[in-house]
Amino acid sequence: MPLRALTNTEYAADVVGAVLAYPGYRRRERWSTDRLRAWQLGRVRSLVERAYASVPLYRERYAAAGFHPGDLRTWEDFARLPTITKADLVGGYSERSVAADTPLTRCLVSTSSGSTGRMMEIPHRADRLWPYALMTERLFRILAGRYPPTWRQAYIYTSPYPVRGSLGLYPTTFIPTADDPGPMLAALRRCRPQLLAAYPTVLRDLLAADPATMRALDLRAVAVSSEHSTADERRGWAELLGCPVGDQYSSEELAYIAAECAAGTYHLVEDLTMVEILDPEADRSVDGVGEVVGTELHNRTMPFIRYRQGDLARIETTACPCRPTAGPIRRLTELAGRANDGFVVAGGRTLSPGFLLDACYRAILPRPAEVAAYRLVQLARDRAVLEVVPGTTWTRASAGALRDALAGELPSDLRADVRIVERLDRAEAGKRATIVRDPSLSAA
Repeated sequence: MPLRALTNTEYAADVVGAVLAYPGYRRRERWSTDRLRAWQLGRVRSLVERAYASVPLYRERYAAAGFHPGDLRTWEDFARLPTITKADLVGGYSERSVAADTPLTRCLVSTSSGSTGRMMEIPHRADRLWPYALMTERLFRILAGRYPPTWRQAYIYTSPYPVRGSLGLYPTTFIPTADDPGPMLAALRRCRPQLLAAYPTVLRDLLAADPATMRALDLRAVAVSSEHSTADERRGWAELLGCPVGDQYSSEELAYIAAECAAGTYHLVEDLTMVEILDPEADRSVDGVGEVVGTELHNRTMPFIRYRQGDLARIETTACPCRPTAGPIRRLTELAGRANDGFVVAGGRTLSPGFLLDACYRAILPRPAEVAAYRLVQLARDRAVLEVVPGTTWTRASAGALRDALAGELPSDLRADVRIVERLDRAEAGKRATIVRDPSLSAA
């Protein structure tokens, strides 16, 4: 839902907070992994104490586990805390899951996308939004190599940010999502941004509708988020636009979790969200692919401590080509999408959203102008349909060629037909799912 505008007092507090925090925020970019982990532990201890004292849900859960905040001294102690799910927080909103000493009138309240089937309101203190503004600056700087304060950013989203720049610096332009690319392209031509943030499906639509205009914008970097895209797609978009296109892995609950640099590495946003990889069925860590569980380090109004995000990934500690002298960093790999996404086929086998997006991309790549937009929908365990909005060069032969190409990418026990549609509507939140599975097709 749209966020209210900040009051002058709240805006001033956020500007002062950002200015005071900026030196430490820049220093943390150069810290070693060990130093960052020690800093995180201090933040986590303070957050757990806060949750225990002010949020009934956490106090009850911790007491039931025989845990007191004074017991938290090491990461091993932290691992004893029970995890929290969206159902836990939604069921207790707001009396049991929001800090008792923070009236909602002092907050901005956003709404999660409901991709799990449940919507959730998430309040943040309106005068303490500066950590998120600083992270936005950093993530674009990592992607573009620099971010001068005079550069213009355009973001295509469902509602405007409560702040559109700070004292004339870092100017931003809000462009509402639309099913027709025309108004979005016109707005981009007017504001001529150096940086662009958008949903992947929006970027697909814009490039399909008018690649020449998008290239002529001379963008320095594009960030996509909130929906699935693949590395192959982003590399293709980067070639078309002549600038890096990086994925920002985020959620309303945990804010920024990881962000892709120009080298294609997902850097964990360690000073905003502390990430663990746990067994999806138990509160224990795993070395390989597991569920992303995060602790948001700055939201003290509605804390998210060991929150089960529902996505699958792995964490590795290695050096990144974008920072060859910085030493090893914790980075996210094998990000496979929400655990309940993907197609379930014969024998209960699951095809991940990433695999399915790659299959669609490779099938469509030889004929990009024939397809303006698409969506792959599973109808049964052995049958799917690729819904296609025809592009400018679509012909009667395109459907058969696309069907054959897709058959070469998908397993033999999953047949996909092609269906022509006039449009693919977006959900109320502005997103448009590209991989859609009937909920009745569970793995059970």
